Amino acid sequence: MPRIKKAPLTDKVELQPVDSQEVITPVSDSPVPAKKEKKSTKTISKSTVDIATIPGTQEPTTEIREPKFKEIHTKDSFWLENDIYQTIADMTQGTKRKKALIINKALKDYFKKNKIELKPLRPKDK
Repeated sequence: MPRIKKAPLTDKVELQPVDSQEVITPVSDSPVPAKKEKKSTKTISKSTVDIATIPGTQEPTTEIREPKFKEIHTKDSFWLENDIYQTIADMTQGTKRKKALIINKALKDYFKKNKIELKPLRPKDK
């Protein structure tokens, strides 16, 4: 059987009138201050609210996440002519992502100019 916690004894307890938002707190002359109660504020996230229970709301929209860099890019090794490499390195200050952006854009422009269709990546056979 669980133990029952006893309330602390206080002298001269006075009850104050209650408003709709106030809580009754005992007032005492004892030298030990009463512990402050923590007010809990709970926020309701969108995922915990059932949208169907709220009248006049639409179905929740599915958030489309941006694909990660490695999901839409493939790493490969190739050789560049020295003058092309140095020009790109100077333009991008050595940042790999900027280099990839320039090379991808240049190749897309080349394929578009020569009317070559870009094909989606085929999954690798295991």
